[in-house]
Amino acid sequence: MIINKKDWSNYLNKKELVKIYGKSQDSYIFAVGYMIADIGQYYIFEVVDDIGSLDSYVLYKKTEIEKLVCNDSHTRMFDFYIDYLKKQDEYDRLNLRKVYNDIPDNDIITLLDYCCNYGFYVTIAESEDEYEETVKIISVDTQKVLIDQTEYCKDHNLMDEVRSDPIEIADILTLDIISKENFLYEQYLKQKNS
Repeated sequence: MIINKKDWSNYLNKKELVKIYGKSQDSYIFAVGYMIADIGQYYIFEVVDDIGSLDSYVLYKKTEIEKLVCNDSHTRMFDFYIDYLKKQDEYDRLNLRKVYNDIPDNDIITLLDYCCNYGFYVTIAESEDEYEETVKIISVDTQKVLIDQTEYCKDHNLMDEVRSDPIEIADILTLDIISKENFLYEQYLKQKNS
């Protein structure tokens, strides 16, 4: 069932699984998750992967969301997957929820500032880009985010793609605040740099 846009906020903390379709994505591409926070121009979703385990906490710009869908055959199947994994204690093996619970989510500036202060690697999609970039935030002000991609690109053999120009906060469409991939990369860096 397609959720009427005026009713989206009714799904906040409802623990009802939704499919999230972005305007800048192909019509068949979507994420599956729970709406857990409303911070001004953004919603935060707890997103699951393709087998129903916790994958990430993702900030979506409200104007970037094409539609939300719930209670269809796909979400019912994923409800089963998630319940099954939770019973097996396999839903959140990396304890991402514990990490997320420490992150203030009252506004995007505070959230970005926290990610900066704690050295998080985040994945950002912007309005002018067709792809996402994983970056370390090194500074935040009210308009933009200064980033560093050098170490990430070096470790992933992407040195020709290093970006250093700032990201305008107003251009952020999605932000993976914490994800399995970025969390594991941060653990790798701790081991590598110790």
